[in-house]
Amino acid sequence: MESNGSTVNKKMEPNVFIGARLRSERERLGINQEDLASIGGVTRQTQSKYEKGERNPDSLYLSAVAEVGIDVRYVLTDFSASFNLSQDKKSALETDSSDKSAGYGNLKPGDELETPGSSSGGELEPDERQWLQWYRQIKPEDRELVEPVVRGFADRGKGSR
Repeated sequence: MESNGSTVNKKMEPNVFIGARLRSERERLGINQEDLASIGGVTRQTQSKYEKGERNPDSLYLSAVAEVGIDVRYVLTDFSASFNLSQDKKSALETDSSDKSAGYGNLKPGDELETPGSSSGGELEPDERQWLQWYRQIKPEDRELVEPVVRGFADRGKGSR
């Protein structure tokens, strides 16, 4: 796949996000590129290409790095392995997966999200509702820029609530 330098190859964009999340997971675990490459059975150069979005990791690599704590579900989907939708939201997604506004995007203040260790029993606190309202006001293309930053802070704060 080629890019002429002034235009971004749209087919490469998902790889960049996968690569950025892979790098985020590696850094979260405090593993350098060379060590993760070794664990995954690839060279450091290949690891670098994965993280830059120039190549996609294969299932053997992902399986190996999962053994040391890389959240492969997050790397591939941008959803943490600990994220669970309530049964109502799962049903909405299954009912109409072609409608982009179905399911998760239709959460409203007071809707329940099942998250492990939730201190509020799944109901959103007022400050959480405010964050959700702000998030909903962000343009979809801008969310891609904001989410890695917020996720980074969230990862640092795990277990401190």
